[in-house]
Amino acid sequence: MFVSINPSNEKILQKYALHTHEEVQHKITQCHQSWSQWKQTSLAERAKGLFKLADLLLQNKEQHAELMSLEMGKPITQAISEIEKCAWVCRYYAEQGPAFLEPEIIKTDARKSYLSYQPLGIILAIMPWNFPFWQAIRFAAPT
Repeated sequence: MFVSINPSNEKILQKYALHTHEEVQHKITQCHQSWSQWKQTSLAERAKGLFKLADLLLQNKEQHAELMSLEMGKPITQAISEIEKCAWVCRYYAEQGPAFLEPEIIKTDARKSYLSYQPLGIILAIMPWNFPFWQAIRFAAPT
């Protein structure tokens, strides 16, 4: 059992059951299936998703900030700033991502050489708790 406790008053906020090995394997399989479709998604469509995520984060920033404050004791002003920063990075990668992923011609002894950016698979991240939204968004948005 994983228990979320408010650090300011030590009250239990929520209890979560731990996943079994089989449940974890099933989630990984689901992720891989989703990724197989996602890698075919155009950069323009991916950018739309990032813009939408940015909008949703900002529309609900007070709720997200309150949750951070309850779960980890983060001051509400810092929590709101974290959500705003997450929205900013989503927009940044929505706007700049396609240019970052353009193939690059590189100089080698070969007649023509280039770097090409291709999706390789799903990503697992284990994150610290002190910046709960930022830690996830800062690696998820560019990927």
